[in-house]
Amino acid sequence: GVSAESGWLTQWPQAGPKVLWKAAVGIGPCGLAVADGRVYTAGNEQGRETLFCYEAAGGKLLWKFEYESGEKTPKNPGPAATPAADAAAVFMLSRAGQLHTLDRSTGALRWKKDFVQEYGAGRPPNGFCGSPLLHGSAVIVPVCGKQATVASFERASGKEIWAWKGSNANYASPVPCRVDGREALIVASDFGFHALDAASGKEWGAYRWSTAYKINATAPVAVGDAFFVSSGYGKGCALLKAASGKVEELWGGEKKELKEMRNQCSPSVLHDGHLYGFDGDGQGGAKQPLACIEAATGKLKWRSDSLKGAGALMCAGGKLLILNHSGLLAVAEAS
Repeated sequence: GVSAESGWLTQWPQAGPKVLWKAAVGIGPCGLAVADGRVYTAGNEQGRETLFCYEAAGGKLLWKFEYESGEKTPKNPGPAATPAADAAAVFMLSRAGQLHTLDRSTGALRWKKDFVQEYGAGRPPNGFCGSPLLHGSAVIVPVCGKQATVASFERASGKEIWAWKGSNANYASPVPCRVDGREALIVASDFGFHALDAASGKEWGAYRWSTAYKINATAPVAVGDAFFVSSGYGKGCALLKAASGKVEELWGGEKKELKEMRNQCSPSVLHDGHLYGFDGDGQGGAKQPLACIEAATGKLKWRSDSLKGAGALMCAGGKLLILNHSGLLAVAEAS
């Protein structure tokens, strides 16, 4: 959610910035991945999901890859994970639990994993939503299976590197961090959050984070050597740190819940010691205000209804790009 890119248009005319190109991709909450002048996204039309690759500058369709969604009467249609791309391939997790790895230049299928068939995965109520994480030479994905909760695969071949089995995986994407000076991952489950060794999948510690419906849908946010967690569904937020085989609160948590920031789906973004995000609870997406808290303490700095309506945001060049529940796109100072 944070980019170092600057020099983009931040002062917009009253009618908004000029539209350079647009494309119809079907329905679904899949995000955009941009790499080396290309844009990748996916959508659902008539029971089929399609991954698209466009030229970023002009919107030219370079290739597309179609596959059966596996959902004839879906509760929430369309892919929810965001694709990930490296110099050679694009990785996409379907709503039905199929990980497709495609050649970045041509869109040809390189290898595929079906988590239902290969790992005994049960489809989560809202489908598979965790985005693939590229880490070193591996791609790491929530599997939600009887044989594995999260698994790591070689990017080039699809060969399994490790598989960790713990509590049932949830909707959040795995997030890299550092624990005791070593590379680690923070993984969400219906139990809470787990710190895993990135190379082996060994669990270093866990923290119970109980929510209504056992949903932890929002990816943690790395804050130095700690990590910020936030959930809706009657919960709140906390700053946690994994060290010496355990995970402890720096503020907030199960013992002293803070409800200043309750990210239901999209995570907050960190900029200059502050966390910005949509604060809301339950299903009232249209009523969720934008808020800012101090990362070191959890203290609320401000809450605004001017852009309310649960959506997504990112930070680039010290500016917030905000897309709310009703489709309003805005730019604001991250202050």
